Amino acid sequence: MHPPPELDCAFESICETCTFFQTSIEFRPTLAAQRDDATARLDQDALVTRPPLRLARPGQLPAPATGQDSHRVLDEATGQLARLRTPYWLGDSGVRLHALASLIAQAQQLLPQAVHDAPDQKLTWTEIGELLGTTAATAARRYRNKP
Repeated sequence: MHPPPELDCAFESICETCTFFQTSIEFRPTLAAQRDDATARLDQDALVTRPPLRLARPGQLPAPATGQDSHRVLDEATGQLARLRTPYWLGDSGVRLHALASLIAQAQQLLPQAVHDAPDQKLTWTEIGELLGTTAATAARRYRNKP
């Protein structure tokens, strides 16, 4: 199931798109081991204690927050994207900067659609604004007519 050692695959979650991916019966132990490893990682993540969200008033939605969890996810995503885009990754700060800027740009492109979909889940502009860390008026002005 694993690619040849000379490929030195650094990816854990894209096996289905790999040209070496196979699901015949002889790979069942490997697939089971990967599932067990993923489950163990989820269990380890669940053990991480997160501080409760601090809300200014009852019923308020949380504003955007940064912390170890978002830092870890972004750091992993930056590294993965850098490795996908260049074989010369090796910790190059320019490549890392480009990958991080690319992820920010991609998130900014995804945000209008997420805001557009929020009222379908019965979120008000006040709630959308709270989630974005801004006012209802500012959120509506920025995103009301953007799909």
